Amino acid sequence: MGLLTAFVITIHSFPEGLATFVASLHDAQLGVAIAIAGALHNIPGGISVSVPIFYATGFVHGLSLRGAVLSAGGPP
Repeated sequence: MGLLTAFVITIHSFPEGLATFVASLHDAQLGVAIAIAGALHNIPGGISVSVPIFYATGFVHGLSLRGAVLSAGGPP
């Protein structure tokens, strides 16, 4: 379930990255503002990925942490 959530959040994040890129082309300050907002927006998504993995595996080699970072790290 956690890996499926990670996949879905990654797919969900693609338009955010595209919007950040297009905004940066138009105005660099706007691009930075959207990138910061996107980063803050991804914190709950990373948590939603890591918690199920953590409860399923425990803290085995940091798997839940890696899942959170991979899912939240996709956009800008």
